[in-house]
Amino acid sequence: MQYTFFINQKRLYELGLDKQLDVIDLLLFDAIYKWFNNEDMLRTENGTTYIEIRHNLIATECPILGINHRDTFRKRMLKLVSAGLLERYQNNQTENQSLYKRGRFFNCFDSDKGVQIEIGNVPTQIGRGADCNRQGVPIEIGTNNIQNNNIQSNKYIPPLSPLGGKTKPDLSFVSPDFIPAMTLWLDYKKEKGQSYKPIGLKGCYQKLLELSSNNPDNAMAIVKQSIAN
Repeated sequence: MQYTFFINQKRLYELGLDKQLDVIDLLLFDAIYKWFNNEDMLRTENGTTYIEIRHNLIATECPILGINHRDTFRKRMLKLVSAGLLERYQNNQTENQSLYKRGRFFNCFDSDKGVQIEIGNVPTQIGRGADCNRQGVPIEIGTNNIQNNNIQSNKYIPPLSPLGGKTKPDLSFVSPDFIPAMTLWLDYKKEKGQSYKPIGLKGCYQKLLELSSNNPDNAMAIVKQSIAN
């Protein structure tokens, strides 16, 4: 069972993920982050390292998160994928797999810095890295509630965009399953100094839906092939 969790608030704000993810999402991600260091849980598919995560594993190892049903697990994992922390194996559905690899923001979170969370009767401590501008918030987790104690903040860190501080494109019209593919494509276009106007962005999304037959795995493959070309 997982007894200690960490949340890196600094990275959360810097990546602009504070509005996308809640505490449960971040605790789930931290458990998965640690499991990537366990070679027994890793698998290699086509030269890429994946970890197999199923809802029964989360329910057993992290019962405090309350992720006891498959649908709840899928929704939480989809949020982590949409945020760029994880990436799904493209054949999960066809091969009845539940494999995930590191997303583009995975390594931005260093689990030995940020907020340390102890479960049970172990005293809660503040975890803080040398490069953090904001102190960690000690959070004690009981059986039914989450309580913040003695929040100490030297400086409020506003959400920053991954796009160098510029306003992020509005993807509110994009289905969560297609967010990773659209984000990857926009990052690629940004590297080339190109961008979309709102109408053009929606047209790009509609074209991707058409080409991929509304399949998010196909969409990601199309984007990667387009980038490679």
